[in-house]
Amino acid sequence: MDPLNVVEHETEIPNHYKYNPIDPTGEIRILILQPPSSPDEAELHCEITTAKFSDNLSYEAISYCWGADVFPETLYLPNGTLAVTENLASGLRRFRLHDQPRRLWADAVCINQRDDKEKGHQVALMAEIYRNAECVLVWLGESNETIDAGIELIRELAHEAWRYGLKYDDFLMWRLQNLQLKIHDHENGITVALFRLSTEKDFTSITAFTKQNWFTRLWVIQEFALAPKVQIINGYNILSHEELFLAMAALFLLSRLSDAVSEIVNKRGFVEAWSTVLQRPVHRDLKTDRLLHLLFEHSGRQCKLDQDRIYGLLALASTGSGTDLDIDYKLSVEEVYTQLAIAHFKENDLEILHYVHSPKRDRDYSQSTSAKEEDRLALPSWVPDWRPPSFASLFHAPTELQAGTKLAPYIAFNTSSPNNLGMEGVRIDIIEDHSPTRLDKSPDGKDLDVWYLQVVAGLRALKAMFDQKIARRPYPTGEDPRIAFARCLLLDNKLVGTQKHLGPDLNT
Repeated sequence: MDPLNVVEHETEIPNHYKYNPIDPTGEIRILILQPPSSPDEAELHCEITTAKFSDNLSYEAISYCWGADVFPETLYLPNGTLAVTENLASGLRRFRLHDQPRRLWADAVCINQRDDKEKGHQVALMAEIYRNAECVLVWLGESNETIDAGIELIRELAHEAWRYGLKYDDFLMWRLQNLQLKIHDHENGITVALFRLSTEKDFTSITAFTKQNWFTRLWVIQEFALAPKVQIINGYNILSHEELFLAMAALFLLSRLSDAVSEIVNKRGFVEAWSTVLQRPVHRDLKTDRLLHLLFEHSGRQCKLDQDRIYGLLALASTGSGTDLDIDYKLSVEEVYTQLAIAHFKENDLEILHYVHSPKRDRDYSQSTSAKEEDRLALPSWVPDWRPPSFASLFHAPTELQAGTKLAPYIAFNTSSPNNLGMEGVRIDIIEDHSPTRLDKSPDGKDLDVWYLQVVAGLRALKAMFDQKIARRPYPTGEDPRIAFARCLLLDNKLVGTQKHLGPDLNT
């Protein structure tokens, strides 16, 4: 889903189809795609009807890329015509049945793209639209000889993975983690099979498959993750999402054994494709995710409108502030991003400040050869810019620093100065001394022992400073100063299999 303002293109079309208003609370349009008819079988003939989710709808939803902002193809309806992109038209021709109509949902046709209010209502229903579809048809576009070879290899990899125990079921992620630990065990069946394939096959054709534009889009995350069933269509090739996941998981494991495969797996196209495919099992298993984490994780993805960096992920976020934002395409990018920040502050949630002026984002922006000063948004200093820097990492997240206190924040807004944010804090102390700065990164293995001793020495010096200057003083918040000191050193976390918050004392 990449809504566009297509008014200038549509006004040139004679007999343009006129949309009737629909109920914003649960009504959608369905595209009824007719079989090809003579004399010109390339023409796309269809009808548009409306229905409610309560009607036990039967339809399939299309997930695709809009492509270039030109609309050279035409849909012929009983009451007019609609202009569509070349990619959608080619997908509809591929999905068209020869003996009966096919009921489909496609955003460019089933949403009145000239009505911002309707777009907002319909985008709010996107999760239901894709969740209630009988199947989501992923249209990657037309194929070629190299992509065809890559798809055949994907099928073969998926078969080998399934044959040796990597099955797509409720224990999928556990099996994958277990296999990672055993990948160098050459008595393990899947290791033997994958290593044999690595010596027999050329995996470069998979790169042609994974670098297709669909894998880079932001909207496809929810369309793929929420679907009850998925078919991936590339030209005349059809893959199930199970096949694609098992094949990519096998490649990920194989990259531990083969430098050639490792080079393919580390290419940006594969990373984006693997990130997309992972969304189904991850969303199914976790069932909850914070909106801010999703926004940063997918900040490198592409969409036509920067408002959609938030709107396109709302359906996947079931926890955290801001998940109840109204979708309104009449708002500017700055207004939408500011609304999200305010939603957090109204709940005394300061987590969003971790994403303001992330050093990596600032560095990437300053190094971009295409970035222009006028591209910067006019945002208050306390509102993150969720647009991607030129080379944003898909998996880099900012360190979440927390103060050594559990006191609730106090935040105040001044309605006469909407860009100003007031906060109340606690005066802790005056900085009198400091320990040496920690090393920026750990060295190579040969110097690891020296580095470790330096870190330990630095911590001991800091502890000595704490004992001398702080330990015997009352802490301003009323808490035990030793607990505050430990929280600062450990970023308020401890590692016990997974990341957990410290307890009320040093032993929990």
